[in-house]
Amino acid sequence: MLSFVVVLGGAGFMWVTKSTLAFSPAEGDVRYFKVAEQVEYWGPEKRLAPESTLVMRSLLRTDAGPLQDDGYEIRSRALRTHFSRNGRQLFNAGGAAAYGADIEAMAGLATSGVVQRISERGKLLQSAYADSRLASILRSERDEDDVARNMLHRGLSVSAPYQVDLSGGKPRLGATWNTPPQHIAGVSMPALKYEVRYIDEHSLTLKFRNRDAGVEGARKVEGYLELERHSGWPLRAGATITEEANLDGEPMTQISRITLEQTGVDPVTRRDRLRFNAKRAMFAYELETDTELFQNYFLPPFGPYTPEESLAWLDRTLLWFGPGQRGKKHGLNYQPHGLDVSSFEFHAPTAVRLLSEEGAPVAEDVQVNPDFLSRAWKESLLDPGSGLKPFLSDGLSDDQLALVDRVEVDLSVTTPDELFTITLNRGDTEHHVVGAGVTLTVESWSYDKALVRMSRDDGYLPQDQPLVSVVPLDRNGERLPAFTPRTSHSLVEPMRAALLKEYDYVSPSTLSDYFADQVAVEILAKPLQERRGDMIYEISVPEGSTFEALVVYLHSTQTEARTLVARNADATLSGGPVIGERFLNRTELSDLPPVSLHSEDVSTRGLSTNWLSVGLPDGLGDRCELSVAGAPEYQRSPLDFSYQSFGERKGHLLTTAHGVSFFYDYAVDVLVDCVTGVEMKTSAPGSDPEVRWLDDNTVEVSEALHQNLKWARRGFGLRSELPFVAFSKDGLALEPLTEGVYGNFAMYDQPVGRRFRFWGEVAEVRYPARVNRESIQLPVQFPPLP
Repeated sequence: MLSFVVVLGGAGFMWVTKSTLAFSPAEGDVRYFKVAEQVEYWGPEKRLAPESTLVMRSLLRTDAGPLQDDGYEIRSRALRTHFSRNGRQLFNAGGAAAYGADIEAMAGLATSGVVQRISERGKLLQSAYADSRLASILRSERDEDDVARNMLHRGLSVSAPYQVDLSGGKPRLGATWNTPPQHIAGVSMPALKYEVRYIDEHSLTLKFRNRDAGVEGARKVEGYLELERHSGWPLRAGATITEEANLDGEPMTQISRITLEQTGVDPVTRRDRLRFNAKRAMFAYELETDTELFQNYFLPPFGPYTPEESLAWLDRTLLWFGPGQRGKKHGLNYQPHGLDVSSFEFHAPTAVRLLSEEGAPVAEDVQVNPDFLSRAWKESLLDPGSGLKPFLSDGLSDDQLALVDRVEVDLSVTTPDELFTITLNRGDTEHHVVGAGVTLTVESWSYDKALVRMSRDDGYLPQDQPLVSVVPLDRNGERLPAFTPRTSHSLVEPMRAALLKEYDYVSPSTLSDYFADQVAVEILAKPLQERRGDMIYEISVPEGSTFEALVVYLHSTQTEARTLVARNADATLSGGPVIGERFLNRTELSDLPPVSLHSEDVSTRGLSTNWLSVGLPDGLGDRCELSVAGAPEYQRSPLDFSYQSFGERKGHLLTTAHGVSFFYDYAVDVLVDCVTGVEMKTSAPGSDPEVRWLDDNTVEVSEALHQNLKWARRGFGLRSELPFVAFSKDGLALEPLTEGVYGNFAMYDQPVGRRFRFWGEVAEVRYPARVNRESIQLPVQFPPLP
């Protein structure tokens, strides 16, 4: 039986395998790590936020070289790095350009990386930048003790911030040892004490702290390091260093926080969800039960669409756009309006395949993007031009990406499984939900507030979001009209109570952002085993209300493997074959009931003071067009109407092309042309002489219908879109590929031809078959100069 012992010499990793101390990564082994560093400066006064903050977040690629005489060569470089000071970006390696010799050097050093040598005993022998020229520039621009300079160096190493030195012994729980002070790779450490805290079949976790922690003024260091048993690579790590420092000549407390996580570990740390959960733990809003929000998200299936509906929609609309669409749709792109990404959870991909038109891989080694999680899908909704990148572009050329005809992504998706509905009555203390493997415990219950704890054997992480809703009922078993739900975690609640006590003069809503930061910092500084706890659900009701029972809706979950397939749709955007389907997220056009136009309903103002504002009848404002009869000019400038939304001259104001809006001794005739009614028609292929099907995706309208559409668009308030809609076989409105057709806004008022192309197979069309128009002409006479 093999025995394993961790030995980290300087900043390396050693294991005992058959009694032989060794750091033994396989030659050519490549690992990816997410590294976050944050340095805060706190003054002596009580504050919610630090005086100054430096933040560096990176995705590192680390390659292990062969074993040579004096050890292994380990190379680490940043595939992406974001470095900021007080929220202002200093550089974004792999993104925006950096400015300033020192900042440019730091950005270049991040992408070129560091070269480290680690002996077989795991001792870090050397750590140097790969680009000596840039390193020289940085040394000339910034002092050796510069914080940002040291952050950069240690942030490119997966080992430097966790310097351990173990000479031997079995990895028994509770084993401890000490290390002397060390300084290497931008990190200065005092003498440290280490302890083996957790061991399982896959990993070993150490915790460490400085030996002189009780000495006043001493640097305080504490952290943990979780190591992979078969290789010695770190899986997760965290370190916090607290020391006295100066900022602009003022004494400060400097706190450095460093975290590391190897990609592919399970569970993945979700800082975004951790912060979100902390905010809703600190403060909650009253919720009315007759609202769409409550119906959609507090009652099963906890979303406007079921997960099955959402995933089917995703399969239907997911497409790939190549590098030629950068700034537009480059990457995986889908339509969000037919699914709810909060009803299920994507896990990180296990594999990504980039295939050519012949089905051959365009690249053999495609590395998955560790940030391709549910958060990425949600963020893509905020920017329609941002695509999803399921793989890292490192090592892939634009020529290779241009050959991609199909992208396949293997990943797991967690969806709701069985629904459990449990009623807790006043006086109940505990309920075991066997099918879900959880226990509900009533912690407290008063006339206006209750606290329910949900626990399970392996606990919950503070970032977890189980599909659970707790709703109060009155004595008749009916839902209360309003209540305030608050969701928290057993590790978060003590922090919340302490903060509210310390800042009892500040509202919880004001504290929520700061509290989210505090929770993220404290939770991520803990080993995974110490992050687990129970979910807490607090229900309170408005003053004067009371409740007699709580109904708990609880879903168990299931996780299944899926393969997302996205075909390249670049050709569709350039007039080639239509790939996939896209649908409108707009209200369908319907008949417009007829109305009448009367001259007395049109108002005019301002004539006595030499200007003209025309007001249109109620119900016809968007259906009418104003013009001047003939082609008159005033002071050699054409006349037109422009809309003024406020002020004395609010309305449709007569104005020249040069901006003149006062007229003297001048007469014109104003034409008011309105669409007073529209009758819509729906037809199928081959049944309508006005519409000819050219292919599955394209129709051509007759000249008469084309003219009718141009008149009719005014009736629907459309200025740059013809009111013509095409539908798929299942009745969904297709997105037009032709600019100027309903759903594809034309930026410029350019003429639209009679051929309309749609993103999908056209099964039927709908358009205005009859358009009623009425016009009146109003003579206008402006008085002469006074």
